[in-house]
Amino acid sequence: MRLQLSSRLPLLAVAAALTACAGEGDVDVGQAEAPLPEGVYGQAPAAQSGVRSVVLLWPADLSAAPAPARETPLIDQFGLVFSPERLIVSPGETMSFANSESALSHNVQVWPVGAEIPILDSDALPEDVIDFVLEPGGYDILCDEHPGMRAFVFATDAPWAVFAEEDGAFELGVVPEGPYRIGTWTIDEGFSEPIEIDVTSVRTGVDLSPSGDAAGA
Repeated sequence: MRLQLSSRLPLLAVAAALTACAGEGDVDVGQAEAPLPEGVYGQAPAAQSGVRSVVLLWPADLSAAPAPARETPLIDQFGLVFSPERLIVSPGETMSFANSESALSHNVQVWPVGAEIPILDSDALPEDVIDFVLEPGGYDILCDEHPGMRAFVFATDAPWAVFAEEDGAFELGVVPEGPYRIGTWTIDEGFSEPIEIDVTSVRTGVDLSPSGDAAGA
């Protein structure tokens, strides 16, 4: 019995040491902070009424910085969903609604936020493409044949614009250095009063949340 016990003790000690090391490693990983994003980032109002807020950025001199390219202004209907479900477009440009289903008809309704009737209500047969021009603002996109299908489009002339996350966190990406105006739009409050910020480094943090001080960092 003595031999068996003495032979096991070193193994138990090694096991305990390995467990302790593993625990210390877990603590170190948990304490590591995520790197800050590059470009303009920060906090905007959280989603309201199920719609995410939009962060808008304009250069003080509109001719000083070229506007970045935007996604193709197209929303497709396929697999009983609108894709993408959120899209930012430029006002006055033609956007398209397509139906890529092989044998399933859809419908496209475009509702300006707060409107009582849609400004577009059109059947969308398979392979149909419906073109439409939007004025500035937010629009609910629905299919009355399939009530679960929803999308949201926001039209703005702001060269940089992005939907915030559900909690209001946002990233606009890298923009050229210089003075800018930044603001938000939410479905319940509409447009906020833009504030002035200076982008002078690779990272510029801005708090646009209701409880923030609206200051760049």
